[in-house]
Amino acid sequence: MKKISKLILNILIFVLSIAFVNAGLVIEPNSININKTYGEDYFVDLKLRNTEAFSFYNIIFENNQYISITKIDELKSGENISVKAKINSNDNTNVNIDLIGFYNGSVGNSNLVYDYDVNKDVLAMCNPNTPLAKYELIKGDTLKINNLDSSDLLLYQNENLIATIVQGSSYLIQDLDIGSNYIYRLEYKGHTSGFPFGHCYVNVKMLSATDLIHRKKYDGHLNLNLVTYFEKTNVSCTFTETSYVTEFFNTQEGFFMIKNEGNKIAKDITISANDWFTFIPNIFDLDIGQNKLVTYKIKPKIINTSETNKTYDIDVKINGNFDELIQNFSVFVKYAEVNDEYTGSYESLIEFITRFCNENPTICNTEERIIYRDINDSENYFNVTLGEQQLRQLFNTWLEEIERSKTVDTYFKEQFDLFNIKMNTTNVNSVNAVERVNSVNDKLIAMNNLGSFIGASFAGLIICGLILGLIIFYRRKNINKQGDKI
Repeated sequence: MKKISKLILNILIFVLSIAFVNAGLVIEPNSININKTYGEDYFVDLKLRNTEAFSFYNIIFENNQYISITKIDELKSGENISVKAKINSNDNTNVNIDLIGFYNGSVGNSNLVYDYDVNKDVLAMCNPNTPLAKYELIKGDTLKINNLDSSDLLLYQNENLIATIVQGSSYLIQDLDIGSNYIYRLEYKGHTSGFPFGHCYVNVKMLSATDLIHRKKYDGHLNLNLVTYFEKTNVSCTFTETSYVTEFFNTQEGFFMIKNEGNKIAKDITISANDWFTFIPNIFDLDIGQNKLVTYKIKPKIINTSETNKTYDIDVKINGNFDELIQNFSVFVKYAEVNDEYTGSYESLIEFITRFCNENPTICNTEERIIYRDINDSENYFNVTLGEQQLRQLFNTWLEEIERSKTVDTYFKEQFDLFNIKMNTTNVNSVNAVERVNSVNDKLIAMNNLGSFIGASFAGLIICGLILGLIIFYRRKNINKQGDKI
C-alpha cells in the first residue's frame, strides 16, 4: 500500500512538474549546438507547441541578432508545428533567447488581487537599478501593498507622494491607464531605506482586458550555442630575431610581422607560448592582404640557481583559420646564484654584518634582504639569498662604480680648471682691450679738441681780417672826400 501511495505521489509530482515547465509556448529542442562556416546561410528545424488553453498570435523570437523565424500568425491550444529558424550571426556565442506570443486579454480578466508585503528588511538591500518586483496587471486586477513594519510607509507614484501607509494597513493599486507603465517608490518615513541610494521601487504595467497582450510567463525559451568556423587562408610571419641572451631578472623585447597572404579573412589569430612571453596585440583579425606588427616581451621565470646558465628552447605558436605556424626561440639565461646558502671565505664578513645588525636593529632591516628590485619591469620586490659568487660580484660592482665615479670626478675637475684658466685669460685680454679702447678714445678726444681750436682760431683770423679791411676801406673813403673839398 505504501509503495502504491509513493508511486502515485511520484506520478503526480512528475505530471505537475511537466505542466509547470511546459506552461505557455514550448520550443523543442530548447537547447541547440550549431557549428557553421563564416558567412554560411544556416537553418535549423524547431518544433513549437502551445500548452495553454487559448491561442497565441504573432509568434516570433524577441529582437536579437542571432536567430529568427517567420512570424506565426496563430498557434492554437495544444497545437504543434515545425518551423525553420535562420542563424543570422557569424559570432561565437552562447545566449538565451525568448520566443514571444500574444493572446487575447479577455481570457485573463479575472479580477485578481496580488499581495505585496513590505518591511524594512525587504527594502534594506534593494538595488537602485533593479526593481524590487514587476507586475503586469490586466484591467480589473489589483496590486495590494501591505505595510508589515512598525513605521509609516511612504508610497510615491512616478516621484509624486500618493499615500502614507501606516502600520498594518494596505494600499490598493488599480484602475490604471491601459498600456501605461508606472514606477512606485517605497520609503519608510524617517528611515533611509535601501543601499546605497534608497531608491526601492516596483514596476507596474496595466494591460487591456480585450486587446492582444504579451506576458513573459508564457514565453518559450531557447539556449543557442553557436560556434563559427572560417574558411582557410594563408598567413606568413617575418621575425627579426629569435635568439636572446639575458640576465634572469631582465626583460627582452622584440617584434615580428604577420601578413594575410590568402584570399579569405584571417579570423581570431591567436599567439601563444610559455608564460615567459606576452604579445601585443593578441587575438585579432586580418583582412585579405593586411599585415600587422606584433610586439612581445620575454621575462624569464627563474627561481633558483640551477635554472640559470642554460639555454631554453621555446615555441611560439600562431593559430587561426590557417595552418599552424611555429617559430622556435632560443633564450640563454646567464649564470646567477639565486636562493643558495652562503659558503666560503666571506662567512666572517657575513657574521660581522649579522652582529652589526643585531646590535643596531633600527639601522638594519632584519627581514629578507632585497637584492634585485624592479625585476621584469615590475614594482614588486624580489627576495633572494646571496651566494658567495653573487656577493663577490656585488662587491666588485660596487668597487668598479666607485672607481668609475672617481675617474669621472677627476675628469670634471680637470675640465673645470681648464675652464677657469681660459676664463682668466679671457678676463686679462678683456682688460687689455678696454685699456686700448680707452687710449684710442682719449686720442680722439684730444684730436677733436685740437681741431676745434684750429677751426676757432681760423674763424677768428677771418673775422679780424674782415674788420681790418672795412676799417681801411672807410679811412680811404674819408681821405678822398677831404681832398675833393680842398
